[in-house]
Amino acid sequence: MSVDLAHMPDYFRALLSDWQLRRPEPGALLSGREGVVLVGAGKVGGEFLEALGVSGVPVMAFADNNSARWGTSISGRPVMSPKDAGLRFGSQAAFIITIGRVGAAAAGIRGQLSALGAVHVLHFTEAIRFIPRIWPQFFLRPDAFTSADVDSCVAAYRLFQDERSQHLFVSHLRWRATLDAAVLATPEYDNQYFPEDLIAPAHCATFVDVGAYTGDTLAALRRFAGDSLREYYGFEPDPRNYERLAVEAAGIQSRDLRVVIRRTAVGAAEHAIAFAGDGSATSRSDPGGSVEVPCTTLDALEIARPTYLKIDVEGAESQVLSGGRETVRRWKPTVAIATYHRPTDLFELPLWLARNAPDLRFYLRSHGDAGIDLVCYAVGKPALA
Repeated sequence: MSVDLAHMPDYFRALLSDWQLRRPEPGALLSGREGVVLVGAGKVGGEFLEALGVSGVPVMAFADNNSARWGTSISGRPVMSPKDAGLRFGSQAAFIITIGRVGAAAAGIRGQLSALGAVHVLHFTEAIRFIPRIWPQFFLRPDAFTSADVDSCVAAYRLFQDERSQHLFVSHLRWRATLDAAVLATPEYDNQYFPEDLIAPAHCATFVDVGAYTGDTLAALRRFAGDSLREYYGFEPDPRNYERLAVEAAGIQSRDLRVVIRRTAVGAAEHAIAFAGDGSATSRSDPGGSVEVPCTTLDALEIARPTYLKIDVEGAESQVLSGGRETVRRWKPTVAIATYHRPTDLFELPLWLARNAPDLRFYLRSHGDAGIDLVCYAVGKPALA
């Protein structure tokens, strides 16, 4: 899905205004059927149940391949075997697959349901466009783009070094502007932050983890970098997540590896912030939050010679960069930054990095469904190469 360089402005201008022509009503999801069966009684299924209820779309039941769930209920909806759901609701309901991954697993469930009598089957990524109430769960605002963004889209597209990244830029911009799930390729679920075609162990000598969560990146980092990892700095404001990070960090302490962790947010200024400390992957600053946490800046941390900066902070990525301008300009670390929490992050964050560290080389890789876990890799020379 490369864009003709001569016609890029016109292409992006048309794309960013396309949503005005694509406003389906929630009822269109049903295609004349009576309600919905959600296939997958986990987190995504629960989110769709709530959003569909608010949108006035009836949810008739859940179906799940886990037999331990059969005979139970969720908010008054029975959880059934796929066979029973197909027999009872096959022609009456739209079946929405609410497992978390597309690809072979979802295709297998789609085939299973069709064989059991389900006539109208969608993956949840195909259903999102009909249900505005679910959009915040996937950081979607298709009406957020304006014609003023066209020049930034063109400039960002030109930053990316390989055709794969350019394809991802266009397809994810199209997804966010039109909610057309057909444009999204199957993600690479593995190796987030450490794709071997972009990142070498030597990049990771001094690793700064902003949004360290429970130490999940730290475990993967240790496996990937091996002895090349000399210093790890982890910053996580959520108290519950921080406790688990501390356990993970204690498990890798050694004489040859310096590990520093702090329960703090990292942002644009030093101050205290209210935080929704719910112990989840999407914990974030919240004016109504019950927890007050300190916030510092990358520049104030004064980390000497950072070689890799990972930033995933639920929409505050631009604030982290703002408070780390001198760190980025001086040390030019390789940066892996989440570009999916805000609509314009897809182009604004790479452009900021290019202005402040113009020698970095830019790539995109997709690691999650529905546009989530889209990471911009701004790659420098390995520090120890």
